[in-house]
Amino acid sequence: MAQINCEQTFIEDDISKVVEELAKNRNQSFDVVMTSFVLHHLSLAQKDKVIEQVSHLLKTNGIFVLIDIVCKEEEDKEHFVNRYLENMRQNWTALSSQDMSIMENHISTYDFPETQTTLYQLAQKHNFVRFECLYKDTPEAAQFLCLTFQ
Repeated sequence: MAQINCEQTFIEDDISKVVEELAKNRNQSFDVVMTSFVLHHLSLAQKDKVIEQVSHLLKTNGIFVLIDIVCKEEEDKEHFVNRYLENMRQNWTALSSQDMSIMENHISTYDFPETQTTLYQLAQKHNFVRFECLYKDTPEAAQFLCLTFQ
């Protein structure tokens, strides 16, 4: 990141706590806020709150970069988990059976992905005016989304 000639702030913490704290201090605003494989661990209400708080942190035309797992449209959690786990079993061959079991348990218990439409609706609700999917992985589970705030 040293190659980017601008002020940079990197925070590694619980997103729901850190955005709330930063949003309280209205003196701080950002051009870009990025999360990676975080929001799918939150409930829909918690995702809504985080996106709302991120909107308060961004400058005009600021960008919220959201990299995360996303359900296909009309896919419920059970079908998503089954599809995701099947892809893991076929392609994550370097994992031991014990590691695979840990991953399966984690995904089945702690992952709550939304559809792209649901994320778009949350973004619109909080004044994001542009929503772009810049990348989808092959099994269409992980996506790189950019939300622009007005």
